[in-house]
Amino acid sequence: MSVEQKQTDYDRSHHLQRLLIARATGEPYSDSEFVDLRLYFIKSMYSHHIPIWLRAVHSLDQFWSFIKPKFSKYADRREFIYKEFSPLLEATEVGCITPIENSLELLLEKPTLESVNESWQRCLARSTSDPEGAVTAAKTLLETVLKHVAEDLDLKIEKKNPGLPELYTKVAQQLNLSPQNHNEKLIKKILSGCNSVVTGIGELRNLYGDAHGKDRRKVKLERRHAHLAINLAGSMASFLIETTINKLEKY
Repeated sequence: MSVEQKQTDYDRSHHLQRLLIARATGEPYSDSEFVDLRLYFIKSMYSHHIPIWLRAVHSLDQFWSFIKPKFSKYADRREFIYKEFSPLLEATEVGCITPIENSLELLLEKPTLESVNESWQRCLARSTSDPEGAVTAAKTLLETVLKHVAEDLDLKIEKKNPGLPELYTKVAQQLNLSPQNHNEKLIKKILSGCNSVVTGIGELRNLYGDAHGKDRRKVKLERRHAHLAINLAGSMASFLIETTINKLEKY
């Protein structure tokens, strides 16, 4: 069955997992199907959910060379593959959660934005299986972007570790994104919303992120909350980077 004939990306990811298990446990397998499915997911919106080692494995014989010395028992090999494929299976089951992903990643191809890109990858990696970690990563993404922007604009930050709202306020003033600097009601409303997004993500992380201990009454975050936080943080990150590039190009 070809890649196109499989009905959903979940079916494709599950079949790719089965092919790897078959090769690792001495069962019949199709190397051509593996090659097609591997390439499909590397080029797909789910590329950040595939196991890292899969990028370096171009055939099932190469996978055999990778897995054979790693585990001697079939059961251990199966468990490893199940665990490694969990993020991809979960992501394909619920669908892609980052509509901002493609445009943001185009911006992050710049070498100077490597640390921002790392923060974004952490958001994606935690998006389906670790909602609390994803919220923490979303806040880190915004902090990293704001610090990069401040550096690009030669903006001096008095405090060594300013809070996220304070950092955003200073950067927004330099980028002319402060609501009070505009007279048009709609623009003021949108920019006020941007400020609320940044503040809200910071507060969400403080209450529900994985950086602090939890008491018994804490409500557990769901995937949808993490997806919302990541999408909002990604949109703001993209907007801030593009606005900074636009400002610098004018000078």
